[in-house]
Amino acid sequence: CLRSLRLPPVPVHPQPFRWRDVVTLTELRRAHVHARDRHLLPVVYAKLFWGAAGGFLVMFTIAATVRFGLDDAGVPVEALVASATGSLYLARGIGTGVGPVLSRTLFPGTARSLRRQISGGFLVAFLGYLPFATADTLTVAFVVVVLSHLGGGVIWVSSTVLWQQDADDAFRGRLSALESATLTLGMSAGAFASGLTFDATGSVELATYAACALVALGGGSWTWWSRAARQPGERRA
Repeated sequence: CLRSLRLPPVPVHPQPFRWRDVVTLTELRRAHVHARDRHLLPVVYAKLFWGAAGGFLVMFTIAATVRFGLDDAGVPVEALVASATGSLYLARGIGTGVGPVLSRTLFPGTARSLRRQISGGFLVAFLGYLPFATADTLTVAFVVVVLSHLGGGVIWVSSTVLWQQDADDAFRGRLSALESATLTLGMSAGAFASGLTFDATGSVELATYAACALVALGGGSWTWWSRAARQPGERRA
């Protein structure tokens, strides 16, 4: 897919590359300032708000171990645990891959529509993962994860498409780095919170509900911020 791309020359940036700027996070700060000046902060940081979904990834392994990977005597079997974990990650991959294609087919590619799709993605993920808390078979859990990550995939792709429409070419790499860095921080925090909840309660249900609550909070906060911020003009994606 990538070999056929014909990319324009990389623009020369007025600041020369220096490792010191990387280590001191100066380049990320420049990316933040550029996003602020272009009114792109909500879309660049959308994946940070999606970071609570890191808790769901923790629950894959936990649910596979204590619920879907047991033999008839209720003892975890390594092969069953591995198979169940892999199946849930497969379901995540399917949902993430299909979601953006489906949204692109059903909805327009304007900036306003893409922002609404991001908000809708949070809602789909929140509602989709609620049944995961009580899913008693791997088949049910698989379907639930696929449906939930239809929304997650839309968040992932739509937010990147939005900031790429209005970012200066000289800052695309830095904005991508800022987006990835904040996503990693958010996912780590979400995973830690979910794992901490399970360690404290021993309950798949409560840990999953906690992750759902954080996703709902993140989605609501992002939607409010996106609407409050001044939006650039609509474009076709």
